[in-house]
Amino acid sequence: MLHVDTIKRGLASDVIVANTLVNMYGKSGNCAEAMHVFDVMPERTTASWNVMLLAYVEQEHGEEALELYKYMRNNRLLLDHITPICVVQACALVGSLRTCQHIHFDIVSAGYDCFPSLNSPLIDAYGSGACMEDALDYFSTLIKPEITAWNACIAGYTDEGDYVKSTLMFEELRLTGLNPDEVTFSSVLSACNHSGLPSESVGYTASPKKMGQDLIQNQMWLRRQEVQRTEDPQSRELCMG
Repeated sequence: MLHVDTIKRGLASDVIVANTLVNMYGKSGNCAEAMHVFDVMPERTTASWNVMLLAYVEQEHGEEALELYKYMRNNRLLLDHITPICVVQACALVGSLRTCQHIHFDIVSAGYDCFPSLNSPLIDAYGSGACMEDALDYFSTLIKPEITAWNACIAGYTDEGDYVKSTLMFEELRLTGLNPDEVTFSSVLSACNHSGLPSESVGYTASPKKMGQDLIQNQMWLRRQEVQRTEDPQSRELCMG
């Protein structure tokens, strides 16, 4: 109805109105109609491309979003700092490590790696590509990681099934002075449930000295669990199976 009304009023060719229509169709789940509006736009701005990318990402059409980005790159279209955020989120949906590495290279080459808003999506994308090693390498380059970056790493290890590293990373977070949020606790409690670490160990403590003691105790407990798991023949058979 809104789309028909804009056509009757002669506003469909206005780039801002068209962008709004693409966004509207994208949020409603109708990516086909969003692309139709996008295709017939007489003029497209960077925001137009971004809103189409976002429509695909929000509806979890990662492959389509990456194909659109590939077209943008091949035709040397103007990007902004919003574009790589959408593209990295598309990488996470696809779960391709090679694609993530290529996109990361594009981001660095264009100078967009200085935007903190990209930190968490990049870590998430590497984690989705089953390469937490690369995710942690990127995380280690951050001078002062925000809680979203910590959350992405903790969730990445939890999703990968490496509950020991997930919990250890939470312990490191506690020592930074940053406040965990509901996302942090959701991931680390899931890791505790799977690893057998008592959930009480993730309780917040105000004393830095006590936090340090908790960290040492939990690390020792986790290391013992890891050693037992690797030395137990039955565990090895389960892992190999």
